[in-house]
Amino acid sequence: MGPAALRAMTTQTDLGWAGCSAVERDPQRVSGAWVFRGTRIPVAALFENLEDGVSLAEFVELFPGVSLEQSRLDLKHAACSYDQPMAFSRISHDPAVMGGKPCIRGLRITVGTIVGLIASGSSRERILQAYPQLEPADIDEALAYAAWRVSAKGRTQDTT
Repeated sequence: MGPAALRAMTTQTDLGWAGCSAVERDPQRVSGAWVFRGTRIPVAALFENLEDGVSLAEFVELFPGVSLEQSRLDLKHAACSYDQPMAFSRISHDPAVMGGKPCIRGLRITVGTIVGLIASGSSRERILQAYPQLEPADIDEALAYAAWRVSAKGRTQDTT
């Protein structure tokens, strides 16, 4: 999934962000998009930049006003949003593997692990070195899946 598809997915009206303290939404600012609290920077910018290979540390440098902690909270929020059917070719869901958590290509590496590593500041290169069985596209899809989960959760549960 490319940046344009991810951007479209993360800029829908309700994304399930109401439960994340690092973000806010005001219909009078940025067309009502979810933004990092205290800024005009859309949450979608985080996922777009991560998908494009920007590290979390680089993201907060590129977007003054967004803290590392806010970015980590957003990623953790996304990683905890797993309750809809799968829609990605590299993500598997097998109750016999890792307790049924979404995993990368049937490996015992969860989407939450990848998103958590990114949230803690690990670069893509570092993750690929630590997990040589992963491919760059696996990281892209893990991030896209996390963003999709937040979007899907928002459409079904967030009524704000």
